Amino acid sequence: MNAMRFSLREAAAIAEIPESTIRTAIEKRSIAPPSSRVGKAIRYEFDLNELLFIKLLTEFPFSLSKEDKDALRQLLRKSADPTGRWQARGSDLVIKKDGLSVLVRYRLLRRNLARRANLYRWGFDRIASDPEILGGEPHFKGTRIPVEHIVGLLRKGISEKEIRDDYRALGDLDLAFASISALMSPPPGRPRKPIELQRS
Repeated sequence: MNAMRFSLREAAAIAEIPESTIRTAIEKRSIAPPSSRVGKAIRYEFDLNELLFIKLLTEFPFSLSKEDKDALRQLLRKSADPTGRWQARGSDLVIKKDGLSVLVRYRLLRRNLARRANLYRWGFDRIASDPEILGGEPHFKGTRIPVEHIVGLLRKGISEKEIRDDYRALGDLDLAFASISALMSPPPGRPRKPIELQRS
């Protein structure tokens, strides 16, 4: 499960968590994903265990102490012996706090994250860029349909059914990839200049 790694934008979209929430968790040192410097920017990398950890923290009914967060992270890594006040019980996680036991059904969450990550990865493999097609703009393989066009339609609230009806060449993986991409903020940098058509 640790083989796949994602940027902050990708991680937020796959886990359906606002990017600002993840950045806040990094600033508060609740999480410490691997990072590298690219020019002046810092690039973070997330694996699925770290995504699961963040998702659990955002959906937990009360705030956890640093010790409880550290113990939860360790338990997610090894999924076996009790760690701190946490323990695995079947497909659930249990934390005992102030005489109460809180049950967290995390396996379903884990499975959904893995499914979305795989859909994104497989869909990403369907993207091509060729200078001879649409001037090199990324498009879905075997089509002349720009990825950003479909992503833009989804951001405007156009349903997948409508898009599928209008663009029959798109498959399920294409739409799954586009729907996850539609949750991402636009990449930093200058926006791409639209193509201008002029009469000669």
